[in-house]
Amino acid sequence: RLSKAQVERGLIKKMGGEKALAPTDKARARIFTLALDANENYKAQLKRHDAIELQLEEAKVEVATLRDKLNLMLTAMRVTGDSD
Repeated sequence: RLSKAQVERGLIKKMGGEKALAPTDKARARIFTLALDANENYKAQLKRHDAIELQLEEAKVEVATLRDKLNLMLTAMRVTGDSD
């Protein structure tokens, strides 16, 4: 978000204000999108964010799998303990 805001703010400042950048919100959004797509720093930050988000999702899956295994082992221990 910070990188995006910096790119947008820099473009607005360079053009002398939002209205000077483009007359409508839709036109400004299109210009911001093009500016972000051309900004290497923003693209690198976005790529890093996506990689971290993927790692987080992978970790969540791993935790769920380990939780399931633990529950299975606890159930097996209870069953084994009941038959003694």
